[in-house]
Amino acid sequence: MILPLQAIVGFFPNPERKGNIHYFSDNELEVLRIIECLKKSGLGIKDIKQFFIWVSAMKKRKELFEARKSAVETEIQELQKNSLPFKIQMLVL
Repeated sequence: MILPLQAIVGFFPNPERKGNIHYFSDNELEVLRIIECLKKSGLGIKDIKQFFIWVSAMKKRKELFEARKSAVETEIQELQKNSLPFKIQMLVL
């Protein structure tokens, strides 16, 4: 992959460095592979950065929806436990 070091490092907020050597985690190496693939497909650095903004936004949206779904499911269970038919059923058992 031929990308300027500044462009690569720009994708990672706090890369681990020892002297002039940058160290990347396994997750960061996977991101570099994705960057390489996108670059080979003809995307420029600006478009690749936008791609990662969209991806992270989608992930955050999904996390938000999943957390809200879980909260609603818990609330439904609590409401069902406190419902009259549930209490009657518990008395019959």
